[in-house]
Amino acid sequence: MTIGNIPKRIRRKLSCHAQILIGYIPVTKLVGISNKAARRRALANLYHACMREVLGPISSYGETGLEMMSGDGVWRRCHPIFAVFVGDYPEQCLVTCTYFN
Repeated sequence: MTIGNIPKRIRRKLSCHAQILIGYIPVTKLVGISNKAARRRALANLYHACMREVLGPISSYGETGLEMMSGDGVWRRCHPIFAVFVGDYPEQCLVTCTYFN
């Protein structure tokens, strides 16, 4: 996780520590579920439950705001939102709850 206003030349360098790991999302094939549609729905439900758990603590601040100090030392009211998701096409469709193919 990183904030959006860090320049790319800094954000991409691991030595600058501009990103933090906030959680792991499990990877499973759910082979115990034989019905293909049910397995696909269970995987989507698992993914969304994990994202809800990871982003849950900041979800209320997106509406009410949060006092944070900016880079110039001034306290401002910020509204953190989940704005960018990096993933392949099926993952992007899963995040936005849309159909693909």
